[in-house]
Amino acid sequence: MSPDDTWKRLNHDALKHASENNWGLFSNTQLKMADYLLAEGKQRQALSMFLWVCYLDLNDGNNHGSLTSKEFPAFNPASGFLAPDVVKKVVQLKDAMELSAAEVQTVFMETVQKRRNKLMPMGPAKAWQKINAVLQAS
Repeated sequence: MSPDDTWKRLNHDALKHASENNWGLFSNTQLKMADYLLAEGKQRQALSMFLWVCYLDLNDGNNHGSLTSKEFPAFNPASGFLAPDVVKKVVQLKDAMELSAAEVQTVFMETVQKRRNKLMPMGPAKAWQKINAVLQAS
């Protein structure tokens, strides 16, 4: 499969999961996209995507499909988390690109502002606090 075909398939899968309110599957696809960008040597884009995955994981998307309601919320930040492997890749990219924490924060905020939807209850500022705390400890 050509690189363009791979990217098209990943985009198709992401759009399908989002349209079906399967946010956990959407997050998994976004992670595949981040890994793909990293393998292609597109460090800045990969960093942006890994930070996006961190944000999605902190909001903890569910796969309820059309059942999304107050009883079955699309996201549950109370059970959100940061996957160690994703954090490790963010740290590796930060170091490889020689970025400061402030520069990583800028990438995070720009990414989230472009991609966030109204269903994601955790705001970017609170999510950044959690991400930055983990990055500082790494």
